Amino acid sequence: MKFNTTSLITIFLIISIYTFIGGAAQANDETQSSIIGIKLGDNSAKVEKLLNRICPSINIINVEKVSFPLAKKSERHIVCKKLSIGGEIAITLADKEVVHVYSKGIPTSDISGILEEPRWEHSLGYKVYGIDAAELFVKEAKELVILVRHDGIHPNLFVWNNPYLEQIKVNEQLVSSKNGYPSILKFGSSFEELKSEFEANCDPLQIRETEPWLLNSPKKQIQVNCFNYNYLGFPRKIEAIFGDDILQLTWILSAKQEESRIRDLLVDTFGSSSHTNEDWEAFDDGRIYLRKDKPEVLAISDILLPYKEENF
Repeated sequence: MKFNTTSLITIFLIISIYTFIGGAAQANDETQSSIIGIKLGDNSAKVEKLLNRICPSINIINVEKVSFPLAKKSERHIVCKKLSIGGEIAITLADKEVVHVYSKGIPTSDISGILEEPRWEHSLGYKVYGIDAAELFVKEAKELVILVRHDGIHPNLFVWNNPYLEQIKVNEQLVSSKNGYPSILKFGSSFEELKSEFEANCDPLQIRETEPWLLNSPKKQIQVNCFNYNYLGFPRKIEAIFGDDILQLTWILSAKQEESRIRDLLVDTFGSSSHTNEDWEAFDDGRIYLRKDKPEVLAISDILLPYKEENF
């Protein structure tokens, strides 16, 4: 077979283009955090294709009643409990794209984004890495590696244990509320009175003293961070604020994507909002609020009710 000069140049250009495209794709992979090749933003077909190579049995769960904070319309979990490379993994897709990857015992060589030094270290014992705006939380003692989209940091989804991997019975998770409020929050009680309930129901639990900022100017203030407490349809972080040893205010962290679901739950419990503006919707005569400029629910004690009109 003979090639003229034009044919050779054409072949050379084709090879060069494919080499460039392949190199660009590889470079792109190297600049994104991933676990066993799975990245944030991947679709279900890609995840299943990757897992089929290294997982003898894949379990796919399509959740009918969506509750994952980063999901508006659809929630899917893809789980492998015995990877051929070692370890186990659960991938959460919200609205058809990967937003959270929960893994245990995966070889470091199959994780992209763990750099020589962490970007920062979390007080709960995680080292935080990640490239391309992804957040990669590593807890070496438990062989945990969690990849989570940036908007999953505020609702603390790096602390959430995927129940479809951990064999937690999702339908039997307690809806821990009383009169519409988390049942552990007894406003007006001291921390010592509530300590045992916090210890029994929060996993993990943090207690720290802070500078006073409550509106009634207490002399001393502590913040109790309660993680994975099931309220408003999902295990959440609750920040309970005690002023002069009295529970006065709590923040319940959420995500923007679930705002309408949370509003519906609050309306079902307390009736229509009594006051609404651009940033807040008030319920229960100003004792509980849906915050919209930042995804949270605020609950206050009667001690702070005199300040509600001006500040909330």
